[in-house]
Amino acid sequence: MQAFNFHIPTKIIFGKGKIDLLKSELSDDIKSILIVTDKNLHLKTNIVEDIKFQLSDLGVFIYDEIEENPSMKTVDSGAQFAIKNKIDLILGIGGGSSMDAAKGIALLANNDGCIQDYLNGKKPNKPTLPLVCIPTTSGTGSEVTPFAVFTDKKDESKKGYSHPFIFPMLSIIDPELTYSMPKNVRINTGLDVLAHAVEAYLSLESNELNDQIALESIGLVVDHLLKAVEMKKSSIQAMAYSSVLAGIAITHASTILPHVMGYPLTVFHQIPHGRASILTLDAFMNFLDNDAKTHKKIEILQSIFKKVNGLRGFLNSLNVSSKLRNYGVKESEIELFVEKTMGKGDIAITPGKINKTVVKNLYKDSI
Repeated sequence: MQAFNFHIPTKIIFGKGKIDLLKSELSDDIKSILIVTDKNLHLKTNIVEDIKFQLSDLGVFIYDEIEENPSMKTVDSGAQFAIKNKIDLILGIGGGSSMDAAKGIALLANNDGCIQDYLNGKKPNKPTLPLVCIPTTSGTGSEVTPFAVFTDKKDESKKGYSHPFIFPMLSIIDPELTYSMPKNVRINTGLDVLAHAVEAYLSLESNELNDQIALESIGLVVDHLLKAVEMKKSSIQAMAYSSVLAGIAITHASTILPHVMGYPLTVFHQIPHGRASILTLDAFMNFLDNDAKTHKKIEILQSIFKKVNGLRGFLNSLNVSSKLRNYGVKESEIELFVEKTMGKGDIAITPGKINKTVVKNLYKDSI
């Protein structure tokens, strides 16, 4: 058996109604809190105001400027807001965009520079401000990872950042907070869970323990995503759990090629991140079926998907097209997408011999 390390410093509180424990989990020296979220969640649900009420004896500020695929400018501005108001703790509430932005804001509020500096390799001198994450979607797993992704609007690309400092100290996963998700968001974030789990399972950095966590997550998505979309509450809870599992899996094995192939699809065609991440996965698994080192894992994945008529059949059951052309992607764009993909670090831990020709053919096979 291979040797491995397995560590996650985030305290996880999971269960219905567990959001009520938030105040009791905070130390007495926390006096001012910045809630990082998006306007849609803030203005169209009661979630943010209910949490603010729970913390009413503290100074609570709200930064609700987070957009889908948060820009570096938004993160920099949020950090300046936190510094100006002498914030003690950052509370990220929402989907992956809000939690990723909260990580960046917590980092910059306690370290000098802008987020671009850290994406360029600058090392933080101090830990982030204390960071708590509360997901309201079941998708990114950001609540348990040391990863965040930001959008560089100048060069039209998404850029990932990873550092142990941006692990949340606490995450409360209360499935009841995900009940308000619109159907399309529930589908897209659920597909992100599936992409995370499958990619972590196939990653060259995975290990036996991590494989089991990833497989459990995959099985839960296959069994419960469609039922969760139909608002079956036990399946919504199962999806919240599967998201945490997938987040833990990518913490230890990261994402691989299909995820970074999805980045240009989001940047240039506004395909939601989770959906973009899954659209080349079927072609990628077919490619790996011929790789001796991963053939057995591909067989296991195919056996899981067999009961839902394969990955494409699963997507069809969700009314999700698996063809890039149906999202406006043209073959003439593939060369640009390949260039945007090849520089990403995830390729180094992707099985198979990955080069430009392989990536180009995977996009073509997905058209």
